[in-house]
Amino acid sequence: MKKPGIQAFYANSGVFLAFLFFGELSVVGVLVLSVGDALSTLTGRLFGKTPSILNPSKTWEGTLAFFVGTFFVLLPLLGTEASLLISSLSSLAEALDLRIDDNFLLPLFATALTYLV
Repeated sequence: MKKPGIQAFYANSGVFLAFLFFGELSVVGVLVLSVGDALSTLTGRLFGKTPSILNPSKTWEGTLAFFVGTFFVLLPLLGTEASLLISSLSSLAEALDLRIDDNFLLPLFATALTYLV
C-alpha cells in the first residue's frame, strides 16, 4: 500500500522538474497529467473490461480515454500532428509498467516530447 500523499508528491516533483528544464512548455505536461491520467483512471475503473497486454493492471478503455482526452486538450495549443504524437506516446508511456510512477513520469515525458517536436 502506498503512503498517503505520495502520489501528490510524485506529481508535483514531475511538474517542478518539467518546469525547471523546459519552462513554459511544462503546461503540456500538466495538462497530460491532469486530464489524461485522470480520465484513464476513471474510465478504466468504471468501464474497463479489457486488460492491457502491456500492463494487466491497466485497461484498453482507460488507455483510449487517456489518448482521446489528451489529444483534444492539446489540439488548440499544439495543432493536429503534435497533439497526435504527444497523445500517442504519452498513452503508451502511461500504459507500460515502467517501475516509475506515472504521476512523476508523465509531466516530464510529455514536456520533453513537446520540446523535441
